[in-house]
Amino acid sequence: MPVLRRAAAPTLLLLLTILFYWKLTLTSQYTWLDSSDLANQVLPWWNEQARQWHSGNFPNWDPNLWGGQPLVGQAQPGAVYPLNWVLFLTRLKDGQLRPFYLNAYFIFIHFIAALNCFLLCRYLGRSRLAAILSGCLFAFGGYVGNIDWPQMINGVIWAPLVFLFLLRATSGIQPAFSAACSGFFLGLCWLSGHHQGPTFVTYAVAFTWLYFIWKKPSTAKLAVLFGIFFIATAGLQIFPALEYGKLARRWVGSEQDPIDWATQVPYFIHRNFSFGPASLLGILIPGVHRQSSPLLGFTGLTLALLGIALAWRADVRMRIFAFIGFGGILLAMGGSSLLHGILYTWAPLIEKARSPHAAIVLFSLAFAVLAACGFDAVVEERQHLWVQRGIWILTAVTILVLLAFSASTLLRGMDAHPDDRPILAAFIGLLVCGALMAFRNGSFSRPAFAAILIILVLTELSNEATYGLPNQLEPNHVSALKVTTAHDDIAAYLKTQAGQPIRVAVDDKLVPYNFGDQHGISQMGGYLASLTSNLLRLDLGTEHVRDLFAVTHSIGKNPVQPDWPLVFTGTSGVNVYRNPKAAPRIWTVRTIMALEKETDARHVLNHKDMDVHKLMFILGKAPAIPSGGTCGNDTTKLMNYEPTRVVAEAEMTCGGVLVLADTYFPGWVALVDGKSQPVLEVYGAVRGVVLSAGMHRVEFQYHNQPLFLGAVSLVGALAGLVTLFVRVTKN
Repeated sequence: MPVLRRAAAPTLLLLLTILFYWKLTLTSQYTWLDSSDLANQVLPWWNEQARQWHSGNFPNWDPNLWGGQPLVGQAQPGAVYPLNWVLFLTRLKDGQLRPFYLNAYFIFIHFIAALNCFLLCRYLGRSRLAAILSGCLFAFGGYVGNIDWPQMINGVIWAPLVFLFLLRATSGIQPAFSAACSGFFLGLCWLSGHHQGPTFVTYAVAFTWLYFIWKKPSTAKLAVLFGIFFIATAGLQIFPALEYGKLARRWVGSEQDPIDWATQVPYFIHRNFSFGPASLLGILIPGVHRQSSPLLGFTGLTLALLGIALAWRADVRMRIFAFIGFGGILLAMGGSSLLHGILYTWAPLIEKARSPHAAIVLFSLAFAVLAACGFDAVVEERQHLWVQRGIWILTAVTILVLLAFSASTLLRGMDAHPDDRPILAAFIGLLVCGALMAFRNGSFSRPAFAAILIILVLTELSNEATYGLPNQLEPNHVSALKVTTAHDDIAAYLKTQAGQPIRVAVDDKLVPYNFGDQHGISQMGGYLASLTSNLLRLDLGTEHVRDLFAVTHSIGKNPVQPDWPLVFTGTSGVNVYRNPKAAPRIWTVRTIMALEKETDARHVLNHKDMDVHKLMFILGKAPAIPSGGTCGNDTTKLMNYEPTRVVAEAEMTCGGVLVLADTYFPGWVALVDGKSQPVLEVYGAVRGVVLSAGMHRVEFQYHNQPLFLGAVSLVGALAGLVTLFVRVTKN
């Protein structure tokens, strides 16, 4: 029976999550993936990773975009996030994730958010009903409920557990184990793939630790232990991301794009992605905000403010959450906030988190917790003067909203307000007033009061979180998701082509999504937030670069070169053209030019007489070519091609360099006849290895050392947690 009682609340939360997202769970008309970023970038990333998992490979390298790019280093694909692994291992259909599992995953991560917030509130001494209400506010409202990028959601859903174990540690409850758990769950936030939410959560946690250290200096030891477990856990993502970040350039929306690691993101970008003071209205009224939503609704905000008023003196933890909540608003204001400006200038990573609006997650979490406190305080002190004041204030605000909207409608006409959700929001505000007054007068029992408030919360939040989910059957709806299946016949045709490996150039105006990752076909291009710097040394999109990367076909309305013949027309009207002079993916070169400056690479490659199959250039000192043999026609053959392993055979008549037309990146090593040999960065961007005369077997392998270091540190963190747990249970 105790087990059943403990399971009842999580089960109810799961049921509420399923019902809240009824458009995804009970119908097949809606999808959460129908936006440009999700359909064009995230879903193709996931499909590629799922295929690699099913083929027995860990998705460490993406071979399909821009001649190959690091997957883990980019962070956003979420390659090292454990919940993603579960999704990637689900049953595929034609090499792609099934909509059912994608929807189930979306529902599940919101349930995890609700459950984690529930657990935090239970630790804080809140009743089950109050904790359930708080979980709904955090998971379905504000930041978590209205951001559709899964890597951003996953980056914050563990924040409640970070604070739960932090408060346990500072309260002396299994302090070492609790501090380690707090660090572990913060590290799990960073494994999600996106840095914005975790950055702001990390700063909130850091300032909370500083507060407790100030109150009790001996707490510093626990903070150090917390930091060790945080870095050890997050290292699986942070170490590869640091390596990649320093060797890549990122598009942030400035005129200097793409910028490198050392270049500060201009502050006007932060201002453009700020929350904005007018968005404060969005705390109560759905749809009234810039960037991230702060929606709590009349129910949630009323309870949170009552929680502050009634528990401010009694519980220091409520004061901490109040400061976190209001601090989150100030940070989210970005360009309108002095606090954010100061942190931008000196706090690490704040300038890299170009979207201050993500800090609103701190407000969402803190005020969800305060709302639970407010509910219990009202139940325990229903006759308190602040409850009566809250009723009158709420009544005044709702009447003000109704009058303002009504006056605007009368003056501008009904057609001027196609979105009439403010009326519903104000109406719910009046119902909250009525519920509070009725409960205060003893007309409702505590469970009935809780049920009414939870229903009101779900109704308010659904008018934003699920309100805008696109219906695939709606007339004139332009679906970004449907576009990703419009060229399946083209992909099927390309996969039937025999001979050398296929690599396509794609017209991204007609095919906006990452065709390569979606269908498992190598693409010289792609829609990414960043790109390795070595590729940007070249003049991408030119004939010589297509030759260098062995592009075999182009997809579009017209060929990229006039002499490329039409070989296939898809049902979408998009054509496939074949490169009649397509270069092989591997070849050998003996004439080598050494360049001193990176800027020379583009000039040399663009020269009209340049032939990448006869002349190779390298930045810095040219490698020594073994002597011996009589130079003639070499023979090369590609034996095996996998994401992190490429095998070739080369019969060299004399010494030279074997070139593989894939992007060079640190970590690629070569085994020549079983012996390790350095991989050269040739032509400024691709891979090469020196060979002597004779028959050779060459195997290129990708060894991601930062990932290996991160894996070791994560195993150490897990071992440490187990050790501390065993010690705790023995005591």
